[in-house]
Amino acid sequence: MKGLLIISVFIVIIILLSINFIGEIKKDAFKHIILDDRKDKGKMIKVLKERFFCDYKNYEDLEYEELEILSSDGFKLKGYYYNKYPDSNKVMIIHHGYTANHYVCIQFLDIFFEEGFNVLLVDMRSHGESEGEYITYGYKEQKDLDIWVNLIRNKIGEDGMIGLHGQSMGGATVLMYGGNYSEKIDFVIADCAYSNGKEILRYQFKQADVPFFPIYNMVNRQCKSKCGFDMNNISPIDCIKDNEIPVLFVHGTGDNVVPVTMSEEMFSVKIGNKNKLVIIPDAVHVGAYAKDKDTYVKAIREFISELGI
Repeated sequence: MKGLLIISVFIVIIILLSINFIGEIKKDAFKHIILDDRKDKGKMIKVLKERFFCDYKNYEDLEYEELEILSSDGFKLKGYYYNKYPDSNKVMIIHHGYTANHYVCIQFLDIFFEEGFNVLLVDMRSHGESEGEYITYGYKEQKDLDIWVNLIRNKIGEDGMIGLHGQSMGGATVLMYGGNYSEKIDFVIADCAYSNGKEILRYQFKQADVPFFPIYNMVNRQCKSKCGFDMNNISPIDCIKDNEIPVLFVHGTGDNVVPVTMSEEMFSVKIGNKNKLVIIPDAVHVGAYAKDKDTYVKAIREFISELGI
């Protein structure tokens, strides 16, 4: 009898320790997935120079118009409009990735200026100077983007051309938007975008040696209750595959955050004959342009040229 009691107490202790352990993993996973520290202006400019070899000093004197919109759920979001060509009716809207802000996108200004585009850089919700606490992996961000597109459309008119460029979460956002609002834009450039919310977390959990079950289900419940979205419904590949909006997919083979296979799969299933896929050997996550600027720029120029823009 005494032995059974000891065994029972031991089992209860193991269960309680396991619950506490899993709870801590869930807490850490949610913070990493949703609430990682955002970079401020100073940190982003430092990263821009040291990692992406782009000096902000070369661009800080460029004139821009600071814009502000109100999201459907009441957050003030900031944008920065570089109207280099006042007579142009072509605009690129560029989205950064998770924990970054619009300063990282400055590295792409020259590419689109040289193609005659004006450029809108945005701070996505809960990043940079934009309000908000949580990210939603493109679910609410695509709705924010729709407000930006409408604002730009009012500036340039119905015959104007709007392209989207995004990296990582920004890439997933512009893909989802391109699939759901294709009639409002002309093309999409998706740099190292993930194809599916659940699958990118499966991949990252594996990289971090975190058990997918039950942590994913626990984190997703928090996403639904706290952030207002279901990770199971985040699927850029499903949004874009049956839409003929032209997409240029760019990815690096050295990406250990979002595997290159995700862009390859999206390209392989997407309909339309104007899509392109460019793979940059050894480029790390969001590092394709820094790794091989010539190939990156050439791919964009050829893509835009073939669209007749």
